[in-house]
Amino acid sequence: MQKQLLEESRREHDLIQQNFRDSYRTLTWKALMWLRFIDEYCPNMHSIIKFDGDIVGNIL
Repeated sequence: MQKQLLEESRREHDLIQQNFRDSYRTLTWKALMWLRFIDEYCPNMHSIIKFDGDIVGNIL
């Protein structure tokens, strides 16, 4: 699976991967990873909306 992830990362340039378990206790680390990605690769972005599977939102 790691090989497939590396191939996709090289092709799409949109994956963030770090070495920690995916759990409720690591939510902060995950948030920092995507915020850093946005800061580095999306410098002109003005707003960010983050939704999880257990959130319902209406942005209208």
